[in-house]
Amino acid sequence: MNGSMLFALVLIGGIIFWLIGFVNDLDDDVNVSYGYSEKRLLSGEDTLEMSSFSINEKKKIWNNSNAKKEMLSLCPNFSEMRYLVEDKIEDTGVFKKGLLKHIESLQREFMSGKISSDVLKSKLSNY
Repeated sequence: MNGSMLFALVLIGGIIFWLIGFVNDLDDDVNVSYGYSEKRLLSGEDTLEMSSFSINEKKKIWNNSNAKKEMLSLCPNFSEMRYLVEDKIEDTGVFKKGLLKHIESLQREFMSGKISSDVLKSKLSNY
């Protein structure tokens, strides 16, 4: 009886340990104190959900994001930079469209030789 009771306790302990880990993983994805979108944004996940923010808040979020750093590291690969913006920013307003137009405008200046790669990165960084 002692062997089966010990086995049952170990089994129950393992199940409880697994459940605690599972619940903690869920809490990382969805935190009801912030809401789903804000939790994803604050945790630095891949997509910046910015549809519900003002234009000034969107600029602050963008300027402090890993996505912006990643975009600057891709410079001057314009197609990859545009793809990253399309992929990483969820925005129904004018911010995303404006950023894409800014990239296209800088691409024309860079390709025509009007600006150097350093100036390009500076202008991209200051959007």
